[in-house]
Amino acid sequence: MVTSQQMVATAVSCWLATVAAFALHLENPWWAAISAWIIGNTDRSALLQKGILRIFGTILGCVLGLQLTGFFVGEAVGQILVLFLLGFVMNYMRSAGAFGYAWVVGSVATLLLVSASIISTTPLIDVAFYRAAEISCGVLSVFVTDLFQCRWHPPCSG
Repeated sequence: MVTSQQMVATAVSCWLATVAAFALHLENPWWAAISAWIIGNTDRSALLQKGILRIFGTILGCVLGLQLTGFFVGEAVGQILVLFLLGFVMNYMRSAGAFGYAWVVGSVATLLLVSASIISTTPLIDVAFYRAAEISCGVLSVFVTDLFQCRWHPPCSG
């Protein structure tokens, strides 16, 4: 059951994530707020696991996306084929492999970068950096909010 305390904690996390993203001049601050909202959870152990999987999945997805785009710059057929294969493999791993949530967010980051390489004029290293930074802002804001919430309203379970 979600309590009013948890609702306030989630709202504060989203606000903190957005403020941090604006302060860091990140490209899409709303990604920070969405990340905070998505991983906010009444179960503290799930919160920690989802946060860590979201950060590592995003970073690994960005690294993979950057590597793959280097092979297929200007090759539309190759890029489309990579998009299909990535979607297939990562969806399979989400279902069959361990750490399904990390596979989901990693695949989003990878597919975003491969897609951006087709249409974006922004350097892909910037797209990858901003994506990872925005996600990290959201996750870290939830961790900070949870830390203060536990300090002010002990005992914390989980």
